[in-house]
Amino acid sequence: MQYAKKEFEIIELEQKGDTLLIVSTNKVLFYPFGKYANFKEFKDGYLIKRDLKVRIDSSFNIFRIFRIENEKTNVKLIENTETERLELFKADIRDNSFELFYGIRLGMKKDDVFLKFFVKTPPGLNHIRTIKIASGLEGIWYYFNFSTKEQLENIIIESDYVLD
Repeated sequence: MQYAKKEFEIIELEQKGDTLLIVSTNKVLFYPFGKYANFKEFKDGYLIKRDLKVRIDSSFNIFRIFRIENEKTNVKLIENTETERLELFKADIRDNSFELFYGIRLGMKKDDVFLKFFVKTPPGLNHIRTIKIASGLEGIWYYFNFSTKEQLENIIIESDYVLD
């Protein structure tokens, strides 16, 4: 972990085959598109610049789930109407509609993605095809998948949200 950027708060680093597991306690993982109090703020501050369809997917008690999509990308956000917190529910990003924290976006070279988390690319990672980032605080997981051309080709984000 000598190469890890302090601000990303990496607490564990493990290599398994072609996957690099990073466990981080950084709260940016819960707000990959920035921190917004509610969906309206997110729509006005982030989505306004993008050509995406937005709809309310469902409502459960105090929760509303928003689906944002186009032909290749599907993102679900959950809003707690009591606390007015908007967090990521899940995502499958396959085009450049979204930019994540630290400016991460599809098409980036693998080394450039590494440099978002490390001060320099650690040795021995040239065979890595997937970076899995897990939150050390709560259940959220990111999968950065790279093409054979060493470019970020899709991002999958999952959470452990369970709604009754």
